[in-house]
Amino acid sequence: ALRSSEERFRASVEDLPDTLSIFTAVRDAEGCVVDFQWEYANRAAGATIGVRPGDLVGRRLLEVLPSHGPSGVFAIYKQVVDTGEPYLEPCLWYEDSWGDGASRRRAFEVRATRLDDGFVVTARDITATRTQSEAAARHQEELERTNAEIRRLNELAELLQGCLTAGEAFPIVARQSAGFFPGSGGSISI
Repeated sequence: ALRSSEERFRASVEDLPDTLSIFTAVRDAEGCVVDFQWEYANRAAGATIGVRPGDLVGRRLLEVLPSHGPSGVFAIYKQVVDTGEPYLEPCLWYEDSWGDGASRRRAFEVRATRLDDGFVVTARDITATRTQSEAAARHQEELERTNAEIRRLNELAELLQGCLTAGEAFPIVARQSAGFFPGSGGSISI
């Protein structure tokens, strides 16, 4: 029954697009968590890290991903084990450092839940989605800035059309120009 249960578990999570890893705490002589050891990693976990999933089992987290220590991810996992409180981060950005010296900045949706004296963690790579969202937000800001400038130009045009003389136009142009060139000084010449 146990073997059948394990086979069902593996079949259901092995080909998930999200990473799934199970860790056990590695403790020092005083009982403090000093690292975590992989007990299981699905294919996506191996692909995300750049190794075969079977090569992760038995290895330590900080050995394989030393950047997890300074980035604070290790401390988050330690807190999950120490408190039993699950962790959910909809967008966790960090930079991976690889054995070949390469590094990549990526975003993940991460969920970690305590499991005995360890935890299970799933992570979904949302780098492309977040990058697209941020680009769309920057584009939207640029559109709003352009629309505001067009509105100011239209207001200036309407005000100038109501002027009968150049003398009436000068104060309007001076006042409206400040909105086009904020923080700048200058003069307008005829």
